[in-house]
Amino acid sequence: MDAKSWSIPGLLLLSPSLCHAYSNGDSFLYLGKTGYAHRSHADAEDLDYSKDFSIEAVLYIPPHTSTDRWGGIFTKRGISGLHSAGAPGFGLGIFGGDSKGFTERIRAKVGDGAHHWTIDSPAANGVVHVVVTWDRDNQKLTMYLKGDKTIQSVQPDPEDPDPPTIVPENIANEDPFKIGHSSRPLQREVIYVRLWNRLIFAGEAITLWDHYNDTKKHTLPAGFNEDNLHSEWLMDKTSDAAGNTGVTHIYDSAGVKHLQLISGASVLKGTGTLQLVSPEPLPEDPDSDTPPPADTSVTLIAKGGAENLGAFTPPLLYRFEIAEDAGFSMNIKESGWIAHFSEWKSILKPGTTYYWRVQSSR
Repeated sequence: MDAKSWSIPGLLLLSPSLCHAYSNGDSFLYLGKTGYAHRSHADAEDLDYSKDFSIEAVLYIPPHTSTDRWGGIFTKRGISGLHSAGAPGFGLGIFGGDSKGFTERIRAKVGDGAHHWTIDSPAANGVVHVVVTWDRDNQKLTMYLKGDKTIQSVQPDPEDPDPPTIVPENIANEDPFKIGHSSRPLQREVIYVRLWNRLIFAGEAITLWDHYNDTKKHTLPAGFNEDNLHSEWLMDKTSDAAGNTGVTHIYDSAGVKHLQLISGASVLKGTGTLQLVSPEPLPEDPDSDTPPPADTSVTLIAKGGAENLGAFTPPLLYRFEIAEDAGFSMNIKESGWIAHFSEWKSILKPGTTYYWRVQSSR
């Protein structure tokens, strides 16, 4: 880690909350309370459903935050596509998100409108890497959680004269590709999503997880087979609808399925100068580095820092500190260095004015 670091002090009035921090990576899709990203069916090149396909995603599941019972991570049929046999399509999402807790299960589904296969992960939390594959010929759905094969759908009984099977071409539907969409706020940060028009094999799933876990990077491992990589939303670049310079869409680095940012969703990156995102500066002084007191938000959010550090290898590391005095000598609370975060909350005494600061370093 470089010896250099930068801090921005501020004053904040906070109430109690549960501490949590983001990890593993350098940029991500921040959904906030209502945000998501999508691309209409008419504007996106769909999968070839005569072939196998796979989804790879990394997301952060924080404790004690609820969403709708069904919360979409990546879907091609909306939320109904996660549970309804009558909804053709496929999806990856949160199962049981309406119950607050420390862990949640992840649901994967593929269906043709008459039959569907669904599988659910074991309970998981924190930063979760998941790969789901659909084997067309064997009618088999498989899930890997952090490289481990956790569950497979039951294959049709070969002795059954009329086994339930999914007709590949009937998976197709006219719903948009969506990331982070739910009928209620998803409240999860999506670190990246890849869509493949082939099987990701068990060894490849392990390789993908090991690479991400070891490097904290969104890149593919060196020499990884990129055949039939349909789309790759690494949350590291925005664009316009056509993939040119812009800020309205998440850039698809492997295709032309640039997803539009909707309802306050944004891409947060560790680039540029260190900036406070929340709390915001006073409206009458938009250039101020000192945020105003706030009595409704317990969340500290920052971004940037790379411009100050010069040459470095991502990801950036960040640290928040909170104390009851401006000199940070009394009752200090420290987050520790966090790789890839969007926010940090600490358990604090209600009605107390705290001083805080954020630093970035690498």
